[in-house]
Amino acid sequence: MTEKKWKAVSTKPRTVTIDKAAEVLAVSTTTIQKMMRDGRLHGIKRGRDWRILRSDLEPFVADAGSHKSAPSNKTER
Repeated sequence: MTEKKWKAVSTKPRTVTIDKAAEVLAVSTTTIQKMMRDGRLHGIKRGRDWRILRSDLEPFVADAGSHKSAPSNKTER
């Protein structure tokens, strides 16, 4: 599912909004802002809006995909 969202972004400019980054990573915009604040993600301020380079999101997209496909350690009782 994340791959489809990412493909939709790949034909667009090199930067994405906080809203689009949150959609691609399946997290809230607040989480994206926290990631920018603590240095895990870098943003560029353009006027009143923040933009994030797609290349900075790629490691998180790949990481999110690997977590979803990983087996769960939980066992049903």
